[in-house]
Amino acid sequence: IYSLSDFITYYDTSQRICYRRIISILRIDKSQDRCIKIERILKFNSLPPMLKSQQRKIASHKGYLWMTDEMLVINPAKIKSKVDIWLIDVNKPNNYQYVISEIVPFRIAYHAIGGLYLQIGNMKQMLRQKLKNHFLLSFIPFVATSDEVLQPLINDIQDLEREYELKIGVITSDLLEGNEQAGVKNHNAHHGCRNCMIHHSKLNNVSFDTARHSRYHHKTTLQFSTIRKVQTQAQRDALAMQYGIQENPCL
Repeated sequence: IYSLSDFITYYDTSQRICYRRIISILRIDKSQDRCIKIERILKFNSLPPMLKSQQRKIASHKGYLWMTDEMLVINPAKIKSKVDIWLIDVNKPNNYQYVISEIVPFRIAYHAIGGLYLQIGNMKQMLRQKLKNHFLLSFIPFVATSDEVLQPLINDIQDLEREYELKIGVITSDLLEGNEQAGVKNHNAHHGCRNCMIHHSKLNNVSFDTARHSRYHHKTTLQFSTIRKVQTQAQRDALAMQYGIQENPCL
């Protein structure tokens, strides 16, 4: 049985054993067949020549591996086994524990309360550090203990560990943060709608063709790419204003 973020070894097309990390488990169309989306992990010999330093060569003798952003979809039958690999950018504790941040008293408040947050486990380290990827689950009142708040949440998390099969129909957000997550400018911009390209002055136009002018994924992806290729900052700002998108999207 394999889970998300598991490290595995598998046979490639040349029947060589390679190291990989499971990113997601997919179902093919409407069939019962499943496939595994994995992240490539390199040994020292597989690194590009420009990255083969003496320091990395010495580290490779200690069992070091190097992760990449390259993805691949494979058949589960090609997996040989699970392996234990520890990420060096995360300190390995003797015992795992819950870390609770404390919200200290401020101004007219007399008691400190705790905040309990949730993060998606298979995020890259850079994404885990961003505040927008911390999801607030609950506050811990000053009259309650941590265990009283954590116990029902632990039961729910244990249910999640047994895995659920999800079908995503649509992703939407009615909060102001939705624009930030989608990489769209704020609502007071010329094109501040995260669903379509309607102009700010025509928001009450009920005859606007939203199907024709929607922010389709392939279109916005091309727009982001166009902005990145422009040489000057003034040109990037002009294109970002024209498309109603941010120069550096969050996701």
